Amino acid sequence: MRIEELRALMEKYAKMKGYRLNPDEETVMTVLQGLLKNEERYGYRYCPCRPVTGDRQADLPKICPCKWHQEEIRQMGRCLCGLFVSGVDEELERIKERKLKELERRLIERRKSLAEPAILTDATFDRFIREHPAAVVDFWAEWCMPCKLLAPVIEELARRYAGKVAFGKLNVDEHPRTAARFGISAIPILIFFKNGRPVDQVVGVAPRGELESRIARLLR
Repeated sequence: MRIEELRALMEKYAKMKGYRLNPDEETVMTVLQGLLKNEERYGYRYCPCRPVTGDRQADLPKICPCKWHQEEIRQMGRCLCGLFVSGVDEELERIKERKLKELERRLIERRKSLAEPAILTDATFDRFIREHPAAVVDFWAEWCMPCKLLAPVIEELARRYAGKVAFGKLNVDEHPRTAARFGISAIPILIFFKNGRPVDQVVGVAPRGELESRIARLLR
């Protein structure tokens, strides 16, 4: 058998088993030459990495592809002789791993961003309530003392419900257009949005328990 024919035969076997021939062509050719030499000498293509004892019965399992290849590839990613390697493309796996790490990093950053109220403007308000199925917006102003009392409660709720409810803050003095759209005449006022539509509101500084009750209804 010519070495090209043997290579094609081994490649076909590898594909059937879910392996690949070693991408190092020099290693592949060295192993194939060793197989042909053993075939010429012993009458069988014994793996070059296995010692041949001369006992035909004992040596039969060493005929390539030998019975140990599958376990070696599973444990080491390649067989001992180096002819076959795992069918998994290592470079592709590295790319996938990098992408998964990047995705994980973005998710962590997103959770962090959701764990604190977003600062909203007239320009970003609609996108915020549209992108978050459940959202609570705190309409406030710098001069409003009750707003300042409510602020730490909103921050704590944002952390508690991160990933479930998005919290935002809109300064009504700096962004009067949005405040006017919702008829804001007293602050602080919390408006609860579901799928972009206002479904509830709380005026003034309400107890935390009441706010959590409203949030629970928003999430139903």
